[in-house]
Amino acid sequence: MQRLTGRLRALHALQTMLVLVLAMWALPARADLYHYTYTGNAFTMTAQLTDWPFGHPTQGRDFVLESISAEFYTAAPLTAGMTLADVTDFSMTISPWYGRPWTLTPPQYPVACPGCVSLTVTGGLSIGEVNELGLPGVWDLWTAYEAIYPTGRHETLTLSSTRSLDSLTGGYEAFIGYSGGLAASPGVWAVTQVVPEPATLMMFAVGGLLVAWFARRRSD
Repeated sequence: MQRLTGRLRALHALQTMLVLVLAMWALPARADLYHYTYTGNAFTMTAQLTDWPFGHPTQGRDFVLESISAEFYTAAPLTAGMTLADVTDFSMTISPWYGRPWTLTPPQYPVACPGCVSLTVTGGLSIGEVNELGLPGVWDLWTAYEAIYPTGRHETLTLSSTRSLDSLTGGYEAFIGYSGGLAASPGVWAVTQVVPEPATLMMFAVGGLLVAWFARRRSD
């Protein structure tokens, strides 16, 4: 009797797993999250040092290669007309910024406290056209950073990217100004599906049930 009860339980477990497998194939093949990335080409940034000693060989200017990249997530494939309201985790990065990448993630609103920096990061995103690969064909991305230090000094940096121009502008008080850009040389867009499809999740569940069932059979 005990052996018959065990066989009935095993049969019931196999029926349950068969139902789960059939349900897995019935689920739509759709990812829940799309990760879009943009990698720009390198361009020359000019740093104008206004307080550099007279007679400097570059007239108080430094030249550095920089590039702009961006990334964001959407819950559905990208379409023309999408804006910042349709995406999450939008950010833009300038690299290398004085030796390391610097990422700006809007919106970060001003935070005022004694001895702290007043910081604001704003930004925007507009998709004007999507190509046959589902990637932006016409776009407008930008972020703007503004910081006021406890001493009253002021620093700004704006990054922007379109199909026709990647550029940056900014400065620190009257001592240094940043500028640079690259026209008619758009970077590369890519997209990845970062969340497993429902069918994949169901497959993991079925695999877990199988492991548990075999472990139970061995212990009986």
